[in-house]
Amino acid sequence: FCQYGRHLSVVYGDGKALLFPLGEFLPPSELADLVRIIRNDGRPVEVIFDLPEEYLTLFDGKVTDFFEIDGTEDEFDYLYDCQHLATMSGPILRKRRNQLKHFMEETSNLRLIDITPDNLPRVIDFAIRQDEAHPDKDFLHREIMAMNAMRSNWQECGLQGFFVTGGGDETIGFSIFSPTSDKVMDVHFEKASRNF
Repeated sequence: FCQYGRHLSVVYGDGKALLFPLGEFLPPSELADLVRIIRNDGRPVEVIFDLPEEYLTLFDGKVTDFFEIDGTEDEFDYLYDCQHLATMSGPILRKRRNQLKHFMEETSNLRLIDITPDNLPRVIDFAIRQDEAHPDKDFLHREIMAMNAMRSNWQECGLQGFFVTGGGDETIGFSIFSPTSDKVMDVHFEKASRNF
């Protein structure tokens, strides 16, 4: 990360992805200046992600003077109403509701277990096994590095999570998150076995 005036900028992975700067919105020309500064520092930023819709509205027509705007739906963040998510109600969650019903019918002896520093190695081992088939070995290396950093900073970062066991004591999935407010959690890692 780097600080630009009163803005925090986070560069991901190999330096090609920049999280939209946190703080008061920078005008597009200043955002372009920030990208140049980061590139001059050796990080080849190619994309800025999580661009708020309000930014495009506020700087209507000016953003495209400096940037090409593109949206990849598979990479969108999804926000769900907690009540709908808890009850799986509404048409948007119909597919999830059917998947959950099928999962519950096919899986026995489900247990939801809080992740603690003591059982975290078990969760990390499970995650690595799920990623072994990933074709991008560089991704696997980065994921292992991120998980080891998470493990070293579990308590300091206020991380929480749970894992699910089924069919005995086999780990079949997990989620690791941290609170961003008293009602919102940010999911950092989440994996599930494709066998269930």
